[in-house]
Amino acid sequence: MQEHISREDISDIYDSVKAFVNEHYRIVFNQLSHDYYEHIEELMKNVEESFAVALLGYIDAKGLSDPEVYRRAHMDKRLFNKIKNPEYHPSKKNALALAIALELNLEEIKELISRAGYSLTCSDKRDIIVAYCVKNGEYDILRINSILYAFGEQLFD
Repeated sequence: MQEHISREDISDIYDSVKAFVNEHYRIVFNQLSHDYYEHIEELMKNVEESFAVALLGYIDAKGLSDPEVYRRAHMDKRLFNKIKNPEYHPSKKNALALAIALELNLEEIKELISRAGYSLTCSDKRDIIVAYCVKNGEYDILRINSILYAFGEQLFD
């Protein structure tokens, strides 16, 4: 003989299952959240220095003064002072101009501008021209500008 389950029994079972799932989910969620926070905190210990800090490090390593660098980059002193603030985010154009003014090699340029969130790509004509100039030892912004102009690309200021 088959036993009949009442609506009240189904309701009780449903409530019990719901309570179990809610409690179990809460425990799993809290454990996952805790694990994620620990992993994120660990990753945050490895945050690299900012563009500004790296820039100042290169300036010191090259034995240059701030005015030498911003003049070579054809950059205004006020803009350069803004860029030296670790909270300031420079444009790619300005980050590249400073890297060129420091006469960094291609790998150093890539490393420095990556700290500002940029990269040199093969899909950007301007990046290709800049990379070509750097590989060939051309660090004069005015000469690079003349090549960029000849190819119809955006100039450094």
